[in-house]
Amino acid sequence: MKTITNLLDSKTFLNYMLNRPDRKFLGDAIFPRKKIDTLSFEWVKGANNLPVMARVQPFGAEAAIMGRDGVSTVSGKIPVIKIKRSLDEEEYIKLKKFQKRGYDIPESTIRKIFDDVTAVFDSVENKIEYLRMQALCKGQLDFTNDGFQYSIDYLMPSENKPTVATLWSDTTNSDPENDIYTWVSMVIEKGGPQPTKAVTSLKVVNYLLRNVNLRKAIFGVNSDRLLDLRTLNSYFTSKGLPALTHYDLQARDLSGNTVRFFDEDKFVLLPGNGVAGDTLVGPTAEALLEDAGKKKKELKGITVVQWESTEPVTLWTKAAAAQIPSMPYADYTVSATVI
Repeated sequence: MKTITNLLDSKTFLNYMLNRPDRKFLGDAIFPRKKIDTLSFEWVKGANNLPVMARVQPFGAEAAIMGRDGVSTVSGKIPVIKIKRSLDEEEYIKLKKFQKRGYDIPESTIRKIFDDVTAVFDSVENKIEYLRMQALCKGQLDFTNDGFQYSIDYLMPSENKPTVATLWSDTTNSDPENDIYTWVSMVIEKGGPQPTKAVTSLKVVNYLLRNVNLRKAIFGVNSDRLLDLRTLNSYFTSKGLPALTHYDLQARDLSGNTVRFFDEDKFVLLPGNGVAGDTLVGPTAEALLEDAGKKKKELKGITVVQWESTEPVTLWTKAAAAQIPSMPYADYTVSATVI
């Protein structure tokens, strides 16, 4: 029988969460999840610096001593992201009536409960994605707008956060190809791997597709032809430049304001194969909870908990996670302001 005590543990719930439409968060690929056992984090900036070569020596000679480079570290505590919602009183009364009679919970009520689960789960996941994209765009995170002060500086060098001399919104005079070539060369000269991927907004992509210099370089005398993203990416990769992806997902904050994950005016050159770091997944109190009166489920490092309360009389659904993006390759990431 379907009851509130076994609903989260049911295959129905797991199938519901796994088979619903996916928003395809880009951060899942750029910052894959990595579980850690503590809320403290520390990583070495520039962890992919050039290796040191050993010496060639004759047999019997003592090995040379390898020194240690001076390193910069980023450290701190992973903040907890959480939110909760209560079931409508009318639905709660319906739920309890069916339970007292020994009946299955009606599908309409199950749907409302699952909708609450989805809402709080998505709210936490959206915040995690926002943090990942803001780390890319700004090279730092600032939590002061969430009611308390918390910040992480990823130590991205100032030259890795340029503003183009001629904004790409000037489709006649700007030279995006030269700008991108300059940034790629800078990364390689620092010892970084060849960048193969870049992220920007649809607005920036549209400016690139209308850019006079790019269309001349690609089409020559037929530069009045329409340029599409596939052709542009093919041209860029043939020149050793990264292929572009535009990312424009949005969410609402608790005040109802629409917020972009990725800044519309940015062009971000990703390091190497497109992985900028990890999403560090720490433990939460909710995940460790052992309470017979509360039911929980974990997915993607986000724990969903449900329990009933007597004041107010309702069913609560809460989602919680302790996740933060790491970015040890900040030296090889470029976040340019282009419009």
